[in-house]
Amino acid sequence: MGTIIPAGRGIAATSEYAYANTDADKNTRLVLSTIAAFGSTGCISDQIQKALKTMPYGSVTNHFRELINKGHIKVIGKRRGLSGRPQRVYTITSSGKARVQEQHQGELQL
Repeated sequence: MGTIIPAGRGIAATSEYAYANTDADKNTRLVLSTIAAFGSTGCISDQIQKALKTMPYGSVTNHFRELINKGHIKVIGKRRGLSGRPQRVYTITSSGKARVQEQHQGELQL
């Protein structure tokens, strides 16, 4: 059987396809690895979006709460984004660094 898609009003066929074919864990790992690459200075969502050009802005920001709740990233302040509005500065934690290292070890073992 195929993937179960939540019921909704007027879900377009393209949205159903996208939902069924999105690897949320992979996207979360990409966001975490990108934040890790900025080191202790951290980064704002505009910088992550620029680094992950193929991932829509909303998809990037959707992963922040999960990563914060798991203790992989933390907010260390605010900086102005491209729009001139303040954005949170995210940096990786020690548990986030450990998670990224696990990811890279898993990739090397393939």
